[in-house]
Amino acid sequence: MDTNPQGQDLERIMKAYTSMINLLGKNSHWELALDALQGMPQRNLEANNATCSAAMSACARAKQWRHAVSLLHDMRVGTLRPNIISWSAAMSSCVRSSQWAAALQLLCKVQLEGPQPDTFCYNLAIAACEKGAQWRTAIVLIDLLAVKGAPDKVSYTSAISSCHKGAQWERALQLLASMHSRRLQADTMCYTALISACSASFHWENGLQALRDMTRWDILPNTFSYNAAVTACGRGSKWEAAIGIFREMSLVELVVDTVSYNAAMGACEKAATWQVATLLLRAIPGELEPNATSYNTTISACAKGGQWELVLELLEEMPARRLLLDTITYSSAITACERAARWEAAIFLLHEMPGRKLKPNAISYCAALGACRGRWREALELLDAMSSFRIAPSKIAYSEAVEACGLAQRWAEALVLHRALRSNAVRADAALYTELIRACEPSGRWAEALALLQEMHQLRVVPSSLTCCAAISACGRSSQWAEALTITAAMHSLRGELLAPNKVQDARERAMAVLLTSGHPAEALSLYREAAERGDAWIALNIPASEVHVIGRGESETEAPSALDLHGLSLEAAELAVWDALLRLPARPPSDLLVVTGRGLHSASGRSSIQANLLQLLNAELRLTSWAVPLNEGCIRIPARALRELRGFECSPAGTAGAAGSPRGSLRGPVQGLQGSQGSLRAARAPVPLVPLVPPPLWRREVSPLSSHGSLSRRLFRIWA
Repeated sequence: MDTNPQGQDLERIMKAYTSMINLLGKNSHWELALDALQGMPQRNLEANNATCSAAMSACARAKQWRHAVSLLHDMRVGTLRPNIISWSAAMSSCVRSSQWAAALQLLCKVQLEGPQPDTFCYNLAIAACEKGAQWRTAIVLIDLLAVKGAPDKVSYTSAISSCHKGAQWERALQLLASMHSRRLQADTMCYTALISACSASFHWENGLQALRDMTRWDILPNTFSYNAAVTACGRGSKWEAAIGIFREMSLVELVVDTVSYNAAMGACEKAATWQVATLLLRAIPGELEPNATSYNTTISACAKGGQWELVLELLEEMPARRLLLDTITYSSAITACERAARWEAAIFLLHEMPGRKLKPNAISYCAALGACRGRWREALELLDAMSSFRIAPSKIAYSEAVEACGLAQRWAEALVLHRALRSNAVRADAALYTELIRACEPSGRWAEALALLQEMHQLRVVPSSLTCCAAISACGRSSQWAEALTITAAMHSLRGELLAPNKVQDARERAMAVLLTSGHPAEALSLYREAAERGDAWIALNIPASEVHVIGRGESETEAPSALDLHGLSLEAAELAVWDALLRLPARPPSDLLVVTGRGLHSASGRSSIQANLLQLLNAELRLTSWAVPLNEGCIRIPARALRELRGFECSPAGTAGAAGSPRGSLRGPVQGLQGSQGSLRAARAPVPLVPLVPPPLWRREVSPLSSHGSLSRRLFRIWA
């Protein structure tokens, strides 16, 4: 046999070798392909670009990019000069292995060493950028390709996909516009990549519009396009739109696969619509088996809805369908038990995980700790058990354990946890300090609460409004009103979210309640007026009476009533606001006073407790005739005559002041004595006169119990006396 073939025989043998290496690569035998290439010299055969490219393609299919790049390096240092096909094969191996940096290095080398890279090489480099979410580099390569050659649909599709990975929906739209300017017809893959980019950027409207544009441009969307649109609506918490697109798939006769169902269930999971998610899971047809993602998504939706029993049922179904339960499944189930306050079930699921060869993670333990509200012993045991799995307790885990101790009024154990946290070099944040101070609050451990605040100052941890509220409440339980005022005053020197009026409101109202319960109503009223002088938006406002929908006119035919808005105030702050308004009345109040309390529709009882207590205060204690306005039960009306009697005047029919005061005696002197330093509320616009109203003959509204601080009027009377 001739061992040195020549001519046509050599060409035929080389083609056979190349075909054999290609066949080995297609069958994932990349090692045999390399052995065949290396054994060619033993048969007096010299490898060429075709055989080397075939071997590199075999390595690319097996994601053995290092061997492919090494083979290309051997060609470069040897006598064989690699052609563009060899370079492309090596770059393809890098793309398949998601080695975008190596692919870009090869593109730079081929530009320096030659031959000139073609569009296919650039497309491989752009695809590598898409794998690595390098959208900026992909756009630069598109621009270079536009200068040196002509980008095609593959180039733009890969670049738009890279924008999807980088959540750059605006860049994706620009690339699509560039395609149209080059008269390139975008296909289904381009639009699907665009919809995915809008989905990743949480711009579901643009993704939905891109799906509609496909029909306008006679581009048929496929299942992937609809799945991307459903996912985009889900990310935007538009589960109704997601279900609508999901139903549309059947109308246009597209194949609805398991991914479609999972995308629709994912949209329901984002919106905590567990009922629809469960129906979708049950609606998966027999030919489409639900996978672990289907169950995990539904379990997460049920967990957000607090349906812990349904979660346990789904958990039992998964082994019957031969689906593996993973840590995500158990974490979602434990979260469902946490939301339903089922600490026994949460701990049982956590202890069941090692039996299924699953290692609990920090999320699992934090969810179980959150379920142990008030179960301080169980919380401490879980915190100790984390070390057995070599899981370092996080700030969230410590916060949950501290909260459990606080609800059980175990402030000493909470402080022990704080010391353990510092010994483990875990830096506590404002949320953790808030839970520590809350643990001290029920027992009135105001000194410990102030010490924690001092520690926060030393560690430069900025307290939140919740932190200050907890410290103020702790001081209030021990009647430490001076410390409560100090904390309230210190809030103005804090930065960040404490400067927002809605964040300061809770702390101020908590301080007012502390002052009232401590027997210092004058200081409480002073704190309220200080807030008014600062211009806090939450304080009671004088509003135009024209904005209050009432029917009727007061006793005065010429003067329109003024109005006081108490929306958003606590019971204590509302009573202080009314007292402040009464103290600011002129000597002869010219008009009625409207007090807007709201109807209490958002309260647990569906009625306004503030209005009931104010009516009790005004009618029973001050004997100040007032009533809830008919057809607007969220408003109290105090007639001008009653206000004049409160101020020490009684009007005669002619309109002159009588000598007789109110039945309980004149309050004019004491009121004027307290009006020395009054803060000015916001000036109201000129009110519009209202229609006459006849007060009801009897006041028959049911009154809720007074607040815990007792009768505010009696306390103020003692100050006046």
